[in-house]
Amino acid sequence: MKQAPYLQPWNSYMETYFRYEVEKVKGGLRSRVHPKHIEEEAKNLGKVDSRKYYQKVTSPTLILRATKGMLFKDDFVLPENVAKRMLREMPNAKRFDVEGTNHYTILFEPNAVRDKAILQFLSE
Repeated sequence: MKQAPYLQPWNSYMETYFRYEVEKVKGGLRSRVHPKHIEEEAKNLGKVDSRKYYQKVTSPTLILRATKGMLFKDDFVLPENVAKRMLREMPNAKRFDVEGTNHYTILFEPNAVRDKAILQFLSE
């Protein structure tokens, strides 16, 4: 796990997260979440059209977007077209792209630029 390219650079934040998220089993590691629950969540994500809620979000919102995919160049959790639509339809939304990050590193990697953007947004 520590060698996975999408989890680099490995740090203490990722260590803490994955120590909670996974458990040791014979021959390796596995998620503590039962596979049927993961499958159910994946199916449910496809059933909900969250676009209908964008215009209902009226509070100031900062959309942070990772600029790198997870395993492939274009496998984003928040694709560009979705981020643009959110920005158009959420009346008080602002967007900040966190360059060089993916789904994990946008949160777990120390990033002064990201932190500054969040603090600036909160001070407005």
